[in-house]
Amino acid sequence: MTYVPWKLDGMPDDCVLFGDDHGYINILRLSSKDLHMKNTQNDSQAMIIDPAKLSNEIIRRKVHNDWVIKVKYFPQLELFGSCSPCSTTSFVLGDLDKLLDQHPLRELSVPKGVNCFDYCARANVIATAGADKIIRMWHPLIFTRPTGKLIGHLFTISELTVNENDQHLISLSTARVFRIWGVQTLTCLQVFTSSEISPSEKRISAMFYDPKRDRLITGSGSIEMWPLTRAIQDSLQLPHTHDRSVSQVLYNSQMNQVVSICLEPVLKVWEMETGHLVYQIHEPHGPGHEVTAVNVNTTGYRLATGAYDGSIKVWDFGSGQLHKFYHHSPKDSDIKDSTITSIVYFNWEGKPCLFVSSWGHTIRVFEDNVSTDSLEQLFSLSDEYIYPIVSREIPRADDVFPSKPPLPPIGETLESAATEGDIVVSLLSTCQVTCLDFLSPRLLVAGTTNGIIILWDVEQHRVIRGFERLESRGTNSRRVSKHSHDSDYKLVHACKLVSCQKTDHSREITSIPEAIEEQDEKFQIEGTSNPDLNNNESISETNNESINEEAYAELNENVINEDEGNPESGNLDEGGSQQGDGPGDNEMPVSGEGGEEIEDGMHEEELNEDTEKQFQQSLDHLGIISVHHDGYIRFWNYE
Repeated sequence: MTYVPWKLDGMPDDCVLFGDDHGYINILRLSSKDLHMKNTQNDSQAMIIDPAKLSNEIIRRKVHNDWVIKVKYFPQLELFGSCSPCSTTSFVLGDLDKLLDQHPLRELSVPKGVNCFDYCARANVIATAGADKIIRMWHPLIFTRPTGKLIGHLFTISELTVNENDQHLISLSTARVFRIWGVQTLTCLQVFTSSEISPSEKRISAMFYDPKRDRLITGSGSIEMWPLTRAIQDSLQLPHTHDRSVSQVLYNSQMNQVVSICLEPVLKVWEMETGHLVYQIHEPHGPGHEVTAVNVNTTGYRLATGAYDGSIKVWDFGSGQLHKFYHHSPKDSDIKDSTITSIVYFNWEGKPCLFVSSWGHTIRVFEDNVSTDSLEQLFSLSDEYIYPIVSREIPRADDVFPSKPPLPPIGETLESAATEGDIVVSLLSTCQVTCLDFLSPRLLVAGTTNGIIILWDVEQHRVIRGFERLESRGTNSRRVSKHSHDSDYKLVHACKLVSCQKTDHSREITSIPEAIEEQDEKFQIEGTSNPDLNNNESISETNNESINEEAYAELNENVINEDEGNPESGNLDEGGSQQGDGPGDNEMPVSGEGGEEIEDGMHEEELNEDTEKQFQQSLDHLGIISVHHDGYIRFWNYE
């Protein structure tokens, strides 16, 4: 039996799931009327509820071919699970909506059935065990094969429980042998057993882990408590780095050192190879101000930190001395909460600069000039994105349903139109930037609180693409809690820009230049398997070449004859240079200042066109990796 924090049809009823010996899962709904003392059979403190007198009828559904051993509800997944000793439907996982609507549930078949199971939320795995003495680890969405197996018990496994804090799995066999396993390493960490066994307590029937007091509670004929202590394997003494939870970690590849920041807050720098502490800074941004962002420049000598109060500081990485400081004053701004969420170093027009994202602001750009003592804000990136319109046809008078430009996504505002028919949407009007990443020389990506990934062209200061999850528009995700906000699960914790190589699978969707298409067509014609056609083509090609050569020779002879017989064409002097009749000549000057300016302008335009082509081609190789609050890592391409 298990309690479900779930409301059916909007009614304020409590829901309880329980299984029976016929393989049925029963849904019991209790209202306040059912818990009234008048509906009970006696007036004692123990309330006995008669199912026939309940306000709501008990709903039943058969899910197993044998009796139901355990039923549990996982609030993190919003799914329930049940197990049975049956080998065909050993384990069932599903939500209550499918259970009520008689929709198929996900089933798992294990030899000799499943006696117990539990879910580890941090590792996102479900562990099952039974009479075959094997613990199997499953992904909640993949039941085709287990992600791991734990083998070590010599008797039937009767109980499983999870220690979420340490990510440990505790298993119990019918021989009263306990085993503690590492969920991440899939190894056995500890084995212990109970030596005192009375005749009436041969088997432990229940096991529960108390995370507050770090103890294991078991029940048989009596309740026993087992305090668990953390033992370090191989007598290795792990260093105590911080007294509070670590919030920020950064690796400096140039110095081969690691920066760690805790919530106290204390900033510490460690040697990567030896693990020795180099130096530490207590309360870098003042008493009680948590450090929320940290980054280092490409040289590895400058460290930038951002805090909860909106302040930014630049430090010398080698010595820990403060170089610059930027303080956000709420009096100068309407935004009171300006917590720094991310900082990224980059070079803009030869200047060392910082991309800074914070609550209530768009992405700001600060110059980290070595000659000044303060950070100067240069500009802010625009978050306006122009949605491309596929069709711009004028609707006909007899058209019943004329086509209109699409509306912006839900929660976003319609600002203005750059050209007629274009829709300009402010992407950050209803969300905040949570993370940043920069790919040299001109690409910046940002993750937001509503799950949208935004890509900027820094050189042109504009948004070039917005990436959005499919389920974020109108579709309820399975992992989104009914009692929490949907935006919490869409939140992006980290994003990364990567350069990917093209594969054969991507050639079908990438655009091919016209010259390559013509070349491919030529290769297709030349590569045909008809020998007569090849011979005819080669003959026609040689004929064309000979005709072209004869025509070219004829043209040269005509030009020479015309030049010799033309008295106005000018004469050649002794030096071999051609002299005209004077200033009345129609010849244009090819050299000089004007010609050089035209040539330089044309050359500059060609360089800009080539640079833009290379940039557009680099977008085809672009990839984005994002980590979301719902536990998924998502991969995006530009297309």
